[in-house]
Amino acid sequence: MLKLTVEPEPGYAVKESFFSYNPATNSLYAILPKWPSDKKFVWKNITLPAGTRIELLENHAALQWHQAGNNIEINFPEFDPNLYKSKYAYVLKVNNAGAFAPKPFITVNYAKGAIAPVVEISKIAPGTIVHYTLDGSDPVEASPVYSTPVKITQTSVVKAAAFKPGSLPSGIAEANADIYEWQKAVKTNAKAGGLKYAYYTLSGSPASVKVLGNVKPVSEGTGGIDLSAATDKQNFGLSFEGYLRIAKNGIYTFNLHSDDGSVLWINGKVAIDNDGTHGDDPKHTTLALKKGLHTIKLLYFQASGGQALKLTYGQNGEKPVDVTKEMLLHD
Repeated sequence: MLKLTVEPEPGYAVKESFFSYNPATNSLYAILPKWPSDKKFVWKNITLPAGTRIELLENHAALQWHQAGNNIEINFPEFDPNLYKSKYAYVLKVNNAGAFAPKPFITVNYAKGAIAPVVEISKIAPGTIVHYTLDGSDPVEASPVYSTPVKITQTSVVKAAAFKPGSLPSGIAEANADIYEWQKAVKTNAKAGGLKYAYYTLSGSPASVKVLGNVKPVSEGTGGIDLSAATDKQNFGLSFEGYLRIAKNGIYTFNLHSDDGSVLWINGKVAIDNDGTHGDDPKHTTLALKKGLHTIKLLYFQASGGQALKLTYGQNGEKPVDVTKEMLLHD
């Protein structure tokens, strides 16, 4: 079952058209929530053989249609309540068409220590041809044909679709392929023992880490990235600042878990923005870090309800582990 959003009338909720395929009859169905007011329905990203019959299921009346690029435009007659009894849905039937080519699968691979990936696209079924793009546009049959792994030379949005004679194109697979820039370590005489932290009590109903800039800390110390310094159950904040020790050059993925909000900076730039009031909803980023020390800063606040704070990391797809106190230093 597929769906297509229909532009709503002002003041009304979004409506969606749904699509279904019957392999026994090789028929494709479109369920429309309303009769098109302009007597035209645009079916996106579908190519049909010339002469394909499209009809209204209720009375089998044939509809005129034409191919418009990668879409088809179907013309409707004036609505006649004597012919069409339904008020809530109208079904189109596309005869002898509707089998879809299987959707391909995109894998973005980074060799050990590499900052540029290689993209592989799997072809699910024999007899299909996979076309792809690297600029975020939807692939068509004029797009490049995938045959061997693709070396990425600039950050790209990769899209791929499979095409098969006698079948409709597959759904579009999508993946981000990022080129990373090495971030150099800093030279410093930092001390082991964790990051410097500051603890804040907050009033009202905090909704962002930005509130920490308007209050003074009630306690300070050093430690790991956790909530052990918290003395309240709600309406408090923490700031952490210092250095992160990276053992070897590599591509590292960091995962920031927090309830409520948090923001992470690495080397002076926002790496993960997980701000706002929410449950333990992790966000992640991937960075190319050189061996050595990198500046790190983290702001966190807790409003009410559950509370959580944890930073994990992993290299080259490895299982993430906690960023421990032993990895953290301070001035």
